[in-house]
Amino acid sequence: KLFSATPIYSLVFARIAMGLVIFWECYNQLSKDLVRDYYLPPFLFKYYGFSWVAPLPNPWIYWFFCLLLALSVFVIIGIFYRTSLTLLLLGFTYVFLLDQTYYLNHYYMIILLGTLLLFMPANRYFSFDAYFNPQIKSEEMPFWPVLLLRLQLEIILLFAGFVKINYDWLERYMPLKMWLAEFKTYDWLHNILTQNWFVVSASYGVILLHLVGAPLLFFKQTRIYIFIVYCCFHLMNHFMFPIGSFPWMTMAMTLIFFDPDWPKKIFKFFDRSNFTTVFIATNNLKQNFIIAFVGIWVALQILVPLRYLLYPGYVSWTGEGFRFSWRMKLNENEGALQFYVTTPDSQTPERVAVADYISYDQFIAMLCRPDMILQFAHHIHKIWTEERGYSDVKVTVDSSCALNGRKLSVFVKPDIDLSKIKRDLKHAEWIAPFDVRSQ
Repeated sequence: KLFSATPIYSLVFARIAMGLVIFWECYNQLSKDLVRDYYLPPFLFKYYGFSWVAPLPNPWIYWFFCLLLALSVFVIIGIFYRTSLTLLLLGFTYVFLLDQTYYLNHYYMIILLGTLLLFMPANRYFSFDAYFNPQIKSEEMPFWPVLLLRLQLEIILLFAGFVKINYDWLERYMPLKMWLAEFKTYDWLHNILTQNWFVVSASYGVILLHLVGAPLLFFKQTRIYIFIVYCCFHLMNHFMFPIGSFPWMTMAMTLIFFDPDWPKKIFKFFDRSNFTTVFIATNNLKQNFIIAFVGIWVALQILVPLRYLLYPGYVSWTGEGFRFSWRMKLNENEGALQFYVTTPDSQTPERVAVADYISYDQFIAMLCRPDMILQFAHHIHKIWTEERGYSDVKVTVDSSCALNGRKLSVFVKPDIDLSKIKRDLKHAEWIAPFDVRSQ
């Protein structure tokens, strides 16, 4: 089944959709001058293991985004496809790694799906590559690219439902209740959205949509109905919540579950010229490699989101294993945070003017994220020791966090010198304990 012939049209559509999404993301950041705000502050928060990733200086960072725009167009029209997509993915991943302040699940999703498309023959039809090189042109391909994209989407959708099976979502209906109450565009709609029956139905309905609806996408009898429900769900998210291109990308990529020839049935302008069918795998060695690749990829996509099980505590509080696990729209945090520096010459701890070193967006993102608090504590220690010449510097914080509508609680133990804490992937013992049933 993996290597049986199947129409290539849905894969071509996925290539075009992916290029359009990346083009929009890059254009949006350029047109609103978010590049300056996001990637040119004096300090950037790095993902673990990627502290070496540094931003290009102004104006080169702007030219870099222009290059990404051009590469995304190349992917859309299918010219120098693999080279263009490779460079585009490297560039987009580079931007993604610059600052974890702006982590978004759909950026991660773009990187994953783009990586898969890189190994698929998405340029063999409706592309300039196929036009200039007719030998690669084909209306058919092996079935494994379609299956792998389906499995990737299925894993994302299933985890989006699975992670909501928690106390806050099912017992307190948080943070959904808070978000629905904030939607006040129309009074009549606000009255419906804040009704208890609607909040409860929405909380459980989202879980059922993902855990029951997502598997039904595999079946032809139920596929169209589930897709319509998903479209309504994503459109509602788009108009109610600021979540960027995620709804549009998910709707476009979910079309991969339909019969692979659906674009040709809809878009009649596809040509019907005769050409030789080309397959990726022509021998057992290639087929075995592809089978191994599919198995390893799927296993990683399941295991990485489950890594939070390796850590004690409530993952929404500790943040350990929170990212890269499809925990979308689960947290609404408020907090208070102040850094203090104590030197041998000082009688009392000196309050750090945080605004001198990071932007407002970075500060808000850092409030309830332990790994970012630790990074900034190390940065403050470096400034006081290397730039100001102090020794034996101690960095502490006065930190509190309110998770999903709760009262403020101590977040980081106040007596801990964070400058002495090594940044690693182990559980952070310096995070204050949390009672999930607290109010």
